[in-house]
Amino acid sequence: MSRTQPFIVTILILTILYSCNKDVVTKQSVEPIKEIQTPASSPTPTNPVINTPIQELRFTEIGQPLVLYYNSWDGNYPNWGYSNINQGEYYHNYSHRVKGITALTIHVGENDLFTNNITKELYNNPKNKKFTPQFWVNEKFAMDKEANKINLCNSDEVIYETVKSEKLNTDKPYLAARILGDSLGEIKVEYGVKYRGLVSSNKHYIMAYLAEDSVRPPNNSIRYDGILRAAADGAYGTPFTETDLNENVFIRTATFDIADYNKDELYIVIALWDKDAQNNYNAICGYHVKVNQ
Repeated sequence: MSRTQPFIVTILILTILYSCNKDVVTKQSVEPIKEIQTPASSPTPTNPVINTPIQELRFTEIGQPLVLYYNSWDGNYPNWGYSNINQGEYYHNYSHRVKGITALTIHVGENDLFTNNITKELYNNPKNKKFTPQFWVNEKFAMDKEANKINLCNSDEVIYETVKSEKLNTDKPYLAARILGDSLGEIKVEYGVKYRGLVSSNKHYIMAYLAEDSVRPPNNSIRYDGILRAAADGAYGTPFTETDLNENVFIRTATFDIADYNKDELYIVIALWDKDAQNNYNAICGYHVKVNQ
């Protein structure tokens, strides 16, 4: 444990106690964005134009629970901008932990430092609620809500139990990712999915996101983890069906620009999505690898 961790944990405990002393907090409404345009600087996939690696992508781990945390921070409510997740763990009341998760913190406020076109498009998923904060664990909404209020302390319990439940679901596909190399502020990534049985008739999507841990905005001492920085191909990635699989495997490659971020705190987050007949994107599972291993 580093010398700074006790100090950080103390701040986080004070934060959750402050939230728990209030029975409920008012939902922060964030209107959907009607028009989203992908910025010209967004990374684009490098459709197998890279050298064939010596070793193949190895599918050894099933997909983890994907915890999606939607938030909007305007500088006045730092406790709303903090989540008790980091890449790999969920903290319940800062004493009980569930390991083996993948996390994305998705900010959508208009004045939020962490908002970008990808986060807005994810927030516009038709199934999402139009307020923040909100948590999803895979396809399950995991909040304790009332008509116009959210109970943050009760929601912590709901999230914790949902994560534990999803951890017990081992009937997930294998996900894998690896860093192929980096140079001049860019990294090349290979990622994919391997199914163990029948694939649903719905259209599936696989996406690689760039996420950063240990982010601290100006004049704010609270640590933010899992911040979504960029995506490889739109918000949800490349669509595919069972006919696109090669021996139950689907693999993609992508390039990310990481020059503006702390390489030691970067992760590649893989998300597998299912798109249903109502055009809802349902998260199936996730996976992550550290960039600077």
